[in-house]
Amino acid sequence: MATESQTPCLKSNWVSDDARLVNRASELTEQYLSGYSRKPNKDFHQAFVVVLTSLQVLTGFKPNAEIMICPN
Repeated sequence: MATESQTPCLKSNWVSDDARLVNRASELTEQYLSGYSRKPNKDFHQAFVVVLTSLQVLTGFKPNAEIMICPN
């Protein structure tokens, strides 16, 4: 029988409408896209919203929570 992983996972359906989070996603998108000479055909803003929402949920909405990104 397979056991569930204890490692929290990002969920693609976790999307926040928190204005601070959405604004930060916009800032990250602009910063990321500024490195390109042509605009990629991907929605990086939505991806940043999902990642930031997941981080917010997985850290229990604690403003000073820490998270470690471990290598695979």
